[in-house]
Amino acid sequence: MALLRTLLIRRGTPAWDGLIRLSGGIALVGIPLVLLLPETGALAAFALASVWVHGPASPFLPATYEPILMLYGRLYPPVLLALIGTGANLVAEYLNYQLFKDLLARRALDRLTNDPRLLKLVALFNRRPFLTTWFISWSPLPDWTIRILAPLGRYPVRPWLFAMGLGRFPRFWLLASLGTWIHLDARVLGSLMVIPTCAVVLGLVRAAHRRRRRIVRAAPVPEPVLLAP
Repeated sequence: MALLRTLLIRRGTPAWDGLIRLSGGIALVGIPLVLLLPETGALAAFALASVWVHGPASPFLPATYEPILMLYGRLYPPVLLALIGTGANLVAEYLNYQLFKDLLARRALDRLTNDPRLLKLVALFNRRPFLTTWFISWSPLPDWTIRILAPLGRYPVRPWLFAMGLGRFPRFWLLASLGTWIHLDARVLGSLMVIPTCAVVLGLVRAAHRRRRRIVRAAPVPEPVLLAP
């Protein structure tokens, strides 16, 4: 009973909780698969990486998935990787949709969500939401734009995910195929994954440091206390 209660406890926000539970589910399914078919172990790791790289942690992992696809493309059929990657990506994007939907509904962000420039972008998105989602999902344009615009525009999650899938599958197929066409050194591909992530972390640390310095400078200086002679 204690183990069951522990498993039922929500860990963080619903999106992060879903990501953790999904990761555990993939791991549990992967254990018997690896025992029966050892060659599927790497594919289970690929599915897990696909979820995490595209999940709520995606802003901290820019340009990480492309080198992973190219590396795996040397070992497995690109169409298989595209199918697994697209399926894992859609689950992660569902969590992203719920995360941004709950986050943008908070009153603390009313000033941001009511910004005229953002409202104009939402209106443009709502003209062709399916086409816009599809175009951005396979293009090099940043994914966070449709992750924000779709919940703000109240675009239903099902057609949004369908448009994402239609764009992700050919993109992932192409990237996995590039691994067989362009034989880059594994260390080069590893650098392409690590360097952008380190740059993001360094930028966040510098921003936090600057914010702390501004707070310290703005803090009132206490007046000296004069002791009576």
